[in-house]
Amino acid sequence: MKRLIVVADFTKNKIGNDSSILLSEDRIRRAQMLKSEEEVHKFISAERITMAAIAKFFALEHPQIVGAVGEKPILQNRKDLSFSRSYASNLLALAMEEKGTIGVDAEEIKKADAMVMKYFFTEKEKEYVEHAVDPDFAFSLIWTRKESFIKCTGKGLQYGFHLLDTTPTQEKGGGQKMFANNDCVNGYAINSYQIGNTVLSVCSERDDEFPLFLQMR
Repeated sequence: MKRLIVVADFTKNKIGNDSSILLSEDRIRRAQMLKSEEEVHKFISAERITMAAIAKFFALEHPQIVGAVGEKPILQNRKDLSFSRSYASNLLALAMEEKGTIGVDAEEIKKADAMVMKYFFTEKEKEYVEHAVDPDFAFSLIWTRKESFIKCTGKGLQYGFHLLDTTPTQEKGGGQKMFANNDCVNGYAINSYQIGNTVLSVCSERDDEFPLFLQMR
């Protein structure tokens, strides 16, 4: 069972500000490593919303996230359940997968960067951006697809960003989910979404539907 949750204004969300949802000691230490109060607040809000979502959708009481600096966070009391989150500005994207691994990345649409494309994009991806009606959107889309794959597989250095091709194979459709079917990238399924000025991509071991739940209150 897969879940994709998008929470707008997540730093103001009542769940994200619920002090009764307690972080583990190593996650508190992770928060303390951040540079500003705003970053700390975003991290803690995202952590609380993640725990509340896991409890709600997977009927797990008191989920505990563990993982020190430099470690991938996991659930101490449900290690078979994979989750990933990413936030862009004040939007939080949270992906969860009960069977297999999952990764999500969200980015505000930003100007296409020629130097980034030179060193990190495949030739096919460069062509996709250069021939797009909106190159800035296409650039951000490709970047989130790459990041979601790395988060899902943990194999970034093994593949190399410049060798990992995530170019969409379908025409963009209507609605928030961009493509009717998932793309297959090295055996993993990827699809993407646009919500306002934010693009996000999800990568999963399982080639099935990516449901979207827009808000947690």
